[in-house]
Amino acid sequence: LSNEMILRLHRLEHDHTQEDSGLDPVTGFRTQSILFQDLERELSSCARRNDFLCVALGRIDSYLELKEKLSAENMQKVIVEIAHIFKKTLRLYDDAYRLQDGKFFVVFKHTDKMGAISAVDRFVEFLEKDIYKDFLEDPFIATLDKGLSLSFVITEIEVQEDTELLLKN
Repeated sequence: LSNEMILRLHRLEHDHTQEDSGLDPVTGFRTQSILFQDLERELSSCARRNDFLCVALGRIDSYLELKEKLSAENMQKVIVEIAHIFKKTLRLYDDAYRLQDGKFFVVFKHTDKMGAISAVDRFVEFLEKDIYKDFLEDPFIATLDKGLSLSFVITEIEVQEDTELLLKN
């Protein structure tokens, strides 16, 4: 086999391994496939410690417009930049998940609703500074009707809540 073919096989093996690991290869975030399992484990842990747990569901507001107007490469740049901002604003022990269709799910451990709101506010502040600093002059961001923004729903979870029902809603 040629060196190029061997490198491609290694890359394919690496990508396959990452898919099965529950990690998103683009963002490094956890994936939806392990979300229920992780959330149930965290709820159990909170019940034992009588601790707080908050979650947030974030959605790129202009996702469909972005997907329609941007090349796959530029769309991936936007996702990577958003993930980078999440990484800057979340604590080391919080968990972030990349869901489908421009959605993100964040588990804020050991914090009440006000702490989660503060974390989301920090994210929005960094988004406004960093995205526009890096992308404002790029023509694909300029084509957006409303600019780039995310909307969030934040909730404090009661330990006895049904995980599947919570995530369906």
